[in-house]
Amino acid sequence: ERHKLERQLVDKQLLLQQALDAASMGVLELDITTRTITSSPRSNDLMRWPDEQALTVQDLLSSVDAADRNAIAAKLEDSLSALQAFSEEFRLLADDTPTRWIKLDAGLGSGRRLIGVLQDVSERKHSEGRLQMLNEGLEQLVAERTSELQAVLTRFELAEEGPHEAQLSVELGAVQPFSGIDAAELLAGGAGEVALANVAAGVQIASR
Repeated sequence: ERHKLERQLVDKQLLLQQALDAASMGVLELDITTRTITSSPRSNDLMRWPDEQALTVQDLLSSVDAADRNAIAAKLEDSLSALQAFSEEFRLLADDTPTRWIKLDAGLGSGRRLIGVLQDVSERKHSEGRLQMLNEGLEQLVAERTSELQAVLTRFELAEEGPHEAQLSVELGAVQPFSGIDAAELLAGGAGEVALANVAAGVQIASR
């Protein structure tokens, strides 16, 4: 019976390691009392730590980019003091281009230990950054085109002979993405404001 349980334990450990390898994750254990760290080879690879080296919390923090280090140090200290789980993402201190991002998820284990996994989340973070830049660019584009459109309307409103729909349509055609707006609708006071708001909202929705 004992040998059977031992084999089952080995099998479970093997399956766990295979799952971690497939997800490109490493394992990390942190002794809350001594502040020492035990890490798997994959964790050492992710963090650029030498194998078989005694590690401490300070080694972990020293690997964090200076821009994130103070915040991560404070949150980790709070977790250790309160014996609570820790889950944060941070940039690595390295010369890599683009920057590498690591996520550490750790929960409270037995014997006053934090036990968790490390994962490289660089691809997701970079995608989020590109999406944010795209959204900001689209918002700027909408603001610029809205300003141009308002300038066109103002010129026609100030004209002595009043606005002419045909000429207004020509000028609108040069202001993207407002080339499809009906000139008569824009000249209709409140209805024109609604049309303008609808176009701006449409551009923002398209960017998502």
